[in-house]
Amino acid sequence: MHLQKMRYIRLSAVLLLAACGDGGTTPTSPPAPPTPVATSITLSATTLSFASLGETSQLSAAVKDQNSATMSGASVSWATSSASVTTVSSTGLVTAVANGSATITATSGSASANASASIQQVAVSITLSPDSLVLAAVGDTATVTATVLDASGSEIPAESVAWSSSDTTMVTVSSGGLVTAVASGPTPAIVTAQIDDQEEEISARVVDISCDGIRYSFTDLGLVLSATDVGQTDPMAPVANPSALQLDDGRIRLFFTNAGAGIASAISDDGLTFAYETIRISGPAAQEQGVQLGPSRIFRLPDGRVRLYVGSSASGVSSFISSDEGKTFTVEAGERITRTQASMDAIQKLSIVPLSNGTYRGYFGPAPQNGPATVLADTGGPPDHWLLSATSSDLLEWTVEPGVRIGPGSTVLTASAREVYPLLREDGCVTLFYQLNKPQDAGISDYEGVAVVGYSTSSDGLTFTEQFPLITTRDPAGPDVLTMPDGSLLLYHDSTDQNGYGHGIRVGRLATVGVAGSTTPN
Repeated sequence: MHLQKMRYIRLSAVLLLAACGDGGTTPTSPPAPPTPVATSITLSATTLSFASLGETSQLSAAVKDQNSATMSGASVSWATSSASVTTVSSTGLVTAVANGSATITATSGSASANASASIQQVAVSITLSPDSLVLAAVGDTATVTATVLDASGSEIPAESVAWSSSDTTMVTVSSGGLVTAVASGPTPAIVTAQIDDQEEEISARVVDISCDGIRYSFTDLGLVLSATDVGQTDPMAPVANPSALQLDDGRIRLFFTNAGAGIASAISDDGLTFAYETIRISGPAAQEQGVQLGPSRIFRLPDGRVRLYVGSSASGVSSFISSDEGKTFTVEAGERITRTQASMDAIQKLSIVPLSNGTYRGYFGPAPQNGPATVLADTGGPPDHWLLSATSSDLLEWTVEPGVRIGPGSTVLTASAREVYPLLREDGCVTLFYQLNKPQDAGISDYEGVAVVGYSTSSDGLTFTEQFPLITTRDPAGPDVLTMPDGSLLLYHDSTDQNGYGHGIRVGRLATVGVAGSTTPN
């Protein structure tokens, strides 16, 4: 019994020692969890729609691993199937570039997800140019241009515009906006352009025009500015070449040559009484920029800016641009019409009218100091001058048209003519007002001084067959016509009164007088 007890004690001790070990064996650790691997991606949107170019949409991507746990901070790359339609940034910002569709792909490791992007511009505005049409004869055509913008101001192709005419017996309109005169009528047809929920319309009238019977009357309203009014001490200083601009606020700014100082301006509320402002373009400063200043014409551009076309006795036509209603100007590079183009020693008075096809026609002549000797009437008389025309689609690049409109070289009106201003009438006729510096050659004998302002009217702006005197006193020159908001016409012109105010600018009321003598709107 005692022996068994001892064996039991020894066995217990051995087992206890075995259980305690000797410190040389480490217990086994549990296995490490597997590394997270991107297995799926969920995008914040799977379909994107854009209604305007430049519009953006932000995508985000949620990445999950093999255990469906979100992997915050997982690297995601972004790509587009068509960068010409949409772009996507490294952060998932999608930007519409052009109409069409594309697939945006987000990738993390071997996992990826797609979103479809569709871009279809929606119109928010439509404007038409011109804002009205007068077609002079059956068969005449004119193109109406539609400018359509989306919400971001990006242009929508005009091919998307639907055109219609309210009276196809008078005018038809093609899918491209080409309006064709079918028959004349007492009331205009309405040409409508529509895209999406935007619609714009213009009136289109077909008239049987006879420009031959148009006559004008001029009622002098007095002196606007004299040389001494604008800071000149010599009353005979050349203050001349008026060019009027209707401002957005309703006032009138009159630009003119202020002797050798440069091109100046004066301001008026009614077009009759002016206050001198300042020199707008300095003669010496312009010369430093390579531009010789001379007679100028102001013209408002379709974008609201104004351009001043300047000629001189020693150059072609240069230009200055202004974005603040003619307060400050910046010279534009190059010449609009070169002397080589016009075959003239110098050019002046590029004066412009819009055409029904959306382009422009400008009229001009040689500067007075540079009439070529080969066309002098005699060695002691003034040189002959003539009027040419040119066309442009952008008002910067001009193409001189063949033929002489008025003056030596013309097929009909060969008397010397210079300093032209064109008036585009509501009936489509074009009247040129100009100085006849040899009125006797035009058969005009009833005038004072050495020159008159006359006019000629044409149905196409190219062929002029008659001329008439308009202003016959104080040696008038440089006519410039301003259409007032009520439709009335003011005509400004140079004048000379050697026994009175000297050199200055006068203004008068211009009216259309029918053949029977009744006064009608312009």
